[in-house]
Amino acid sequence: MRLAVFGAGGMGATHASAYAAFGKKEHVEIAGIVSRSAPKARALAKRVNAPWFTDPQKILRDESIDAIDVTTPSGLHRPLVVSALALGKHVFCETPVALTLRDADAMIDAARGNRRILMVAQVMRFVADYQRARQEAASGKLGSLGSSWRGAWPARTGPRNDRDRSASTANRSSSSRFTISTSRTGSWAGRVRSWRTACRVRAGSRSMRWSRWNIGTGVPSSRDLR
Repeated sequence: MRLAVFGAGGMGATHASAYAAFGKKEHVEIAGIVSRSAPKARALAKRVNAPWFTDPQKILRDESIDAIDVTTPSGLHRPLVVSALALGKHVFCETPVALTLRDADAMIDAARGNRRILMVAQVMRFVADYQRARQEAASGKLGSLGSSWRGAWPARTGPRNDRDRSASTANRSSSSRFTISTSRTGSWAGRVRSWRTACRVRAGSRSMRWSRWNIGTGVPSSRDLR
């Protein structure tokens, strides 16, 4: 399989390194690293022995490429993902998949309409610890699970919290925490009656966030910890 990675930041580097490790053993070839930043694209491409580009169209219109891995900021996902699917490529997309439901739906519709695979990187449900938690919950040995919650973590400030392009700390982290909660209980969105989160970001200080999902109870709770 020939694939290209869109984005040369932290996640782009993580994904590209994994593909490079697969190499010929898994029949994976990195056809290109794409970034708006030529220095970043060049540096990552050198690490994984691949060509680099700043124009995504050169990759999207290359019929020899089978798939695209999108690791750009979430606000940029929709145009890249929809274009790749329309041009016959499968897509692996980092989380959060989008900043709006409209963008997420457009990507799903494009995958269905073009009969291509769109997979979102909700990888936490495949982690052994969480798989074991789901098995225990499904067995019924511990009774019925009524709610699932996640503790606090430091909030970030800076350009990654730019609403126009990137997901906030709460959105980035909550997308993974939410899928863990639903996979742990065997419940999907239709059974989550309500979900509310809160995040406070203050310049020059560290802010903490705490959130809780109540599966099927309709009793949300969320608060900030400073």
